[in-house]
Amino acid sequence: MSDVVVVSAGIAGGHDGVARELARRMRRQGLSVDILDLIDLLPAMIGPLARNLYRTQLRAAPRTWAWTYESFDRPRPSRLAEAMVSLAGRALSCAVDPDARLVVSTYPLAGQALGRLRERGDLRMPAVAYLTDMSVHRLWVARGVDTHLAIHTAPADAAARLGAEQVRVAAPAVRRNARPLSASARAAVRARFGLPTDRRLAVITGGSWGVGELAATVTDVRASGQAEPVVVCGDNPRLAVQVRAAGATHVLGWVGDLPALIAAADVVLQNAGGLTSLEAFAARVPVISYRCVPGHGLANSHVLATEGLAPLATSPDDLARLLAELVATPAAVESLFDAPDPAEFLLTLATAPVPAPGRPASPTTPPVAVRAEAPVGRA
Repeated sequence: MSDVVVVSAGIAGGHDGVARELARRMRRQGLSVDILDLIDLLPAMIGPLARNLYRTQLRAAPRTWAWTYESFDRPRPSRLAEAMVSLAGRALSCAVDPDARLVVSTYPLAGQALGRLRERGDLRMPAVAYLTDMSVHRLWVARGVDTHLAIHTAPADAAARLGAEQVRVAAPAVRRNARPLSASARAAVRARFGLPTDRRLAVITGGSWGVGELAATVTDVRASGQAEPVVVCGDNPRLAVQVRAAGATHVLGWVGDLPALIAAADVVLQNAGGLTSLEAFAARVPVISYRCVPGHGLANSHVLATEGLAPLATSPDDLARLLAELVATPAAVESLFDAPDPAEFLLTLATAPVPAPGRPASPTTPPVAVRAEAPVGRA
């Protein structure tokens, strides 16, 4: 029997990364934790097929992903979304340990499924939807879950406006090695990756799948003369060929210790606004959003800019200016990690009396006060 079940999805790396870190922290608190991958649980190879379609969309036809993403914000979910939630619910009703004391989702489809199981009384333990993103669409907000746990007041406010109840804010669940480095440690990390210690380095990343206009970003960074690009291509060897053709000399594939590489950089250029950005903030390395992936990438990056966490460069000239000016993380980054540890909140829920189905677990922190929606700029 496990005390806690965390439900993630092996789609790109962000949802799994957060799930693993939450599990590590809760295990350190003495809880036993299982992690389930919803992709593996869906029947008839539906999960892997959906993952491959999503990866193909992002790499070959990103605009089509933007249309799909926009459909998530419709008041009525699409038939496809309804079917997927139904399938996920059936799978999770069999996979979640019935004797667990808490279940946590880090993926919106899983949160929807858990909420419906909880509403129907098929899930006896409290359910928490952990919002991994800075932007929140309707699929993130799940009726029936006991708590929505957000990484910042902006997604918390957005979730509350969309009808979420019992919304709480906790610090982002970044890996423990996502932290500032001393000068000597930075030099050692650079040496380990074969990088120069006497030049200003800009780490350019497109996530674990290596998606986005990274070759064009390399061209723009080199033209600025403000930094030397270091490109992380993830599991995309074709991207490595493209960025080398664009003039990048420091090209990496899959990097297991990405937080250390980020902490050794002078600036990070990202296009999705996900876990990489949060780990850069934790290391106090400035972040610039540039040539963002349509859909979640642009939405997240708009929120980062609106909240004063990371500027959004809208042109090569704008990028060159920001590379020249941005030498430290904005003040807003400091408060990001002042919020409570999410594992402390989850520990409290996991050790409290189990509430009845359909009744929210007792909160340990006050709910957020909803702010008026801030205007969002355009790229």
